[in-house]
Amino acid sequence: MGIFGFKSSKNNKEQNEAVAPQNNGFSGGHLKFAIPYFDVFDPRLTDYGVPVAVHGSVVYAVEDQELFRRINGEGCAEEAFNQKLKSTLAKYIKGVVSNAPYEEQIPVVQLERKIMSLSDLVQMKARPQIENVLGIRVLSLDISNIIIDKDSKGYVELRSLTADLEKENVLAKHSASLSNFNLHNTLQEDQLKVQSSLELDSLKRKHELELGQQEEAQRIQLENQKETMRIQREEMQRAARLQTEQTFLEAHRLDVSEGLSATAQPPQLPKEDPDVQYYIGVNGRQAGPFGIEQMKNLATRGQLTANTYVWTPGMENWKHAREITGLADLFSGIIPPMPPKLPSD
Repeated sequence: MGIFGFKSSKNNKEQNEAVAPQNNGFSGGHLKFAIPYFDVFDPRLTDYGVPVAVHGSVVYAVEDQELFRRINGEGCAEEAFNQKLKSTLAKYIKGVVSNAPYEEQIPVVQLERKIMSLSDLVQMKARPQIENVLGIRVLSLDISNIIIDKDSKGYVELRSLTADLEKENVLAKHSASLSNFNLHNTLQEDQLKVQSSLELDSLKRKHELELGQQEEAQRIQLENQKETMRIQREEMQRAARLQTEQTFLEAHRLDVSEGLSATAQPPQLPKEDPDVQYYIGVNGRQAGPFGIEQMKNLATRGQLTANTYVWTPGMENWKHAREITGLADLFSGIIPPMPPKLPSD
C-alpha cells in the first residue's frame, strides 16, 4: 500500500498481472482503421458537402487494467475492444477533419495535401479524448491517407467556385500590383528628378572647384618653370665664367711652363690640318674640342698620354692617342715626368 492510501506502481503492476487473464491476456495492440466517406463542408460553399474518407493506424497500450475493466467491462475481449476503438476513432477523427476548414482555414480541396497537418491535429485533439473514453494509452495515432470523392457534386461545385475565387484573387493581386507599380514608378520619377537636380548642382560645384584648382596649378607650374629657367640661366652664366677663368689660368700656366722649360725642345708635330678638332676622355668625362696646338701642350704637360682615349669627327669609335695618325708622334720626344726623388748613383 502506498502513502495516503494510493497504490504504488509495484502494487498496480502486480494487480494488473493478476487480472490480465480476465482480459484474455492482451495489454495493447496495433490497429489499422478506415473511416468511410463523410461530408466535409467548406466555409465558402456550405450548401454542398464533399465526401471525404480517412485511413490510418493506431498503436495503444493497456497500462491500468483496473481502469480498463471499469470502463470497458469485465472480460472485454480484444476483438470486441478493437471494434469499439474503431468506432471511437471514427467519431473523433471525423470531428477534427470536419472542423479543419473552419478552425484551421484549410480548404477542403487541399485536404489531401495537408495530410501532415491533419495528422498533427488528430494527435493533439483526438488522442486525449480517445484515451479518456477507452482507458488506454495511445502510443501513436497517424493519418496515412485522405481520400476525396472528386466526382461528387459538392467537389465539382467547390472546384468551380475555387477557380472563380482564384481568378478573382489573381485579378485583384494583379490590379494591386499594377497600382503599386504605378505608384512606385511615380515615386521613382520624383526621386530621380530630385537626385538629378542634386547631382547637377554637385557637378557644377565640382567643375568650378576643378577649374579653380587647375588655374592655381597652372599658375604654380608657370612660376616653377620661371624659377627653373632662372636657376638654369644663372648656372650657365656661372659655368661660362668658370670656363673663362679656367681658360685664363690654363693659358697662364702654359706661359709659365714654356718659360721654365725653354731648354726642353717640344716634339716636332707632323704637318696636320690646323682645323682638326680633337676630343679627349678624362676620368670618364669628355673634354674638348682641342686644336693640334692645344693637344701638343696637353701632351707636353702629361695630361695627354699615349693611352688617352681620343675622338675626332670622321672616326667611328674612340681610340688611344697612339693609334691616331697625327698624334702618335707627339709621345716620341716627350720627357717623362720627374719622379718625387731622383735615384742615387
